[in-house]
Amino acid sequence: MDRVTVQFGANPLDTDILNSNRYPMIGLGMALQALLGAGPNVDGLPCAPGTGLAVNIGQGSIYVSAPIDETDYGSLPADTTDMIVQQGITFGETSLSVPAPTTAGQSIAYLVEAQFQQVDSDPVQLLYYNSTPGQQLQPILGTATNTKRGGVCALQVKAGTPATTGTQVTPTVDAGWTALYVVTVAYGATSIVSGNIALAAGAPFVQAKLGNLIQVCSGNPNGVLAGSAGVVGLSAPSLAWDAAENTIWVCSTTGTASAAVWVRNSLMQVYAGNPNGNVAGSAGTPAGPSPAMVWDTAENALWICVTTGTASTAVWSRNSLLPVYAGNPNGHVAGTAGTAGGASPSMIWDTTEATLWICTASGTTTTAVWSRNSLMQVYAGNPNGVVAGLAGVAGGASPSMIWDTSESVLWICTTAGTATTAVWSRSSLMQVYGGNPNGAVAGNAGAIGGASPSVIWDETDTALWVCTTTGTATTAVWTKITGPLSGLGIGLGLYDNAGNLAVLIADSSIRATTAGLQTSGPVVALSGTVAVAAANNAQKFVGIGTLMLPAAASLWNGFRISAAALGGGITLTPNGTDKISGGTPGAAYPLANGVSAEFVCDGVSNWNVLFLTPVGGGSSIQYINAATVLTKGDYLVDTSASRFTCLLPASPTQGTILTFADANASWGRNPWVLGNNGATIMGQNNSLTVNVADQNFTIWFNGATWRLD
Repeated sequence: MDRVTVQFGANPLDTDILNSNRYPMIGLGMALQALLGAGPNVDGLPCAPGTGLAVNIGQGSIYVSAPIDETDYGSLPADTTDMIVQQGITFGETSLSVPAPTTAGQSIAYLVEAQFQQVDSDPVQLLYYNSTPGQQLQPILGTATNTKRGGVCALQVKAGTPATTGTQVTPTVDAGWTALYVVTVAYGATSIVSGNIALAAGAPFVQAKLGNLIQVCSGNPNGVLAGSAGVVGLSAPSLAWDAAENTIWVCSTTGTASAAVWVRNSLMQVYAGNPNGNVAGSAGTPAGPSPAMVWDTAENALWICVTTGTASTAVWSRNSLLPVYAGNPNGHVAGTAGTAGGASPSMIWDTTEATLWICTASGTTTTAVWSRNSLMQVYAGNPNGVVAGLAGVAGGASPSMIWDTSESVLWICTTAGTATTAVWSRSSLMQVYGGNPNGAVAGNAGAIGGASPSVIWDETDTALWVCTTTGTATTAVWTKITGPLSGLGIGLGLYDNAGNLAVLIADSSIRATTAGLQTSGPVVALSGTVAVAAANNAQKFVGIGTLMLPAAASLWNGFRISAAALGGGITLTPNGTDKISGGTPGAAYPLANGVSAEFVCDGVSNWNVLFLTPVGGGSSIQYINAATVLTKGDYLVDTSASRFTCLLPASPTQGTILTFADANASWGRNPWVLGNNGATIMGQNNSLTVNVADQNFTIWFNGATWRLD
């Protein structure tokens, strides 16, 4: 949980006091969410007959996930993004009117609802500091201002439609409200009785309180402890831990200490060895309690009670959970084969062969039959002639599989047999090879509607090869894939699963500096209007004019161009409804004189701007250490002495760029605010708080919003 830090001798800030309220509220909200969930949950709020045709709702509270602050909290901005569990409270009694229908033979159903609301209240005329020279000791009396923000549990009643008694329908709960009670009123009624009031379906009242979650007794709690059986859909039953028997009891009938009925729960107990003749147990009942279970720490096995009895008469059966054995269990381990639709078969993990055995014929240690399961094994090299396997059965068992650690490839058993007769086939997963695989690597061409072809990544030429003719290492035919590998993450950059550019490996854009143009290749002198060729990737243009961009859908993800505006501006015009940097579909993008940028296409309908760079030395660096209205340019921002707010230009033009650097490594201890000044930043109508030291960043206006780079 966050806490406000103040320094000795420092002037107190209003935000210190406000955050001292907000931070504990956030911490409490997260704790409530951990205990109650996101809600809604309600506590208290009892409903009782009122005077005449009315019901009274008593004191209580509601807990529901809501924004931290829906409106500004003093000088702290609203926070409608972060959600916490908030508490709304109502004190005293709230009377709600529930009139009777006016037609004989009819009844009406009313729905009582609750809602969490943030309410500002308690307006007071406050005294403010007078900054007029010579008048500082004469405070200014302001207008009445709210001095409290409360979490309120609002209550209301919603009337249904009167209908013939017995057919009346409860109205649906209003959006954002929580249903609590249904009050039914018949024609001619003059007062409300308890029988008219019922809980609404799913009313989320908190029932299990910390004080009564679980009790402790020494022995059977029947006749000793009071308890509650709970309510379906509302509250859990009372529990008691029997310290004498190390077991748990559940209350099945609500009552006092002498009347409550407790049932011993069949949770698992622990015992070292065979529990027969040693541990009492219950066999359970169909559709009722589950049977008692004991974990045998001596044998690492599970026992289940099949006949209810005392410690000397209860019957326990060993369950066929997975035991461990070193080697072939045949002739060594008893087992059961299980039954169709009944018990599962016994299984054993063979630690010597790292494989699984399943009992296929029940028997003793000498007669039980165990079969090796075809789970994947690990082997270094070709398994043919070395490893036994099963080919599997169509619609039945899967074939044996081996992971070859020498070749990093998968083998599948196609013909069942012993270590010398089993036939294994190499799977066509992608392999890695350095160079042309023809004449060097075996492969499978696959089949239409069947197995996929073998694929190889050539790490020498960074190319992809696909097997088009099945064969051995000397006869298989491999075909190289040519052309742009759109969406594969191969070539110019790394891409995410949606095919969007994530990381560009090399920057081939143009840089305009005081030393001249810097670029990784030849450039085209731009003059007038030029149509960008779709077949020529990584083109570079320098000069003045208009660039007509090809349709993004005709290109591939990663197609790019670079441009530097020198001597005047450059206008980039997208094709049709394509967008540049999230702008309006079809809208032109201006590149101001002295600015260079790289534009990358996503192959669908968007061009993204990368490496937007002003001409080096084109503007002087400005030092600021106090509130300032900014213009375009480069700024060194020093907050070592105080915090302040700088406003972005009020009427920016498209292409306006500002850069900022931490002049004194002070942004961490003294954050500053970059005010949006009527525009939006990254599409959000909020200012930007800068609170990380030793940083620098660029912000530029794309014609619709300020964007961060």
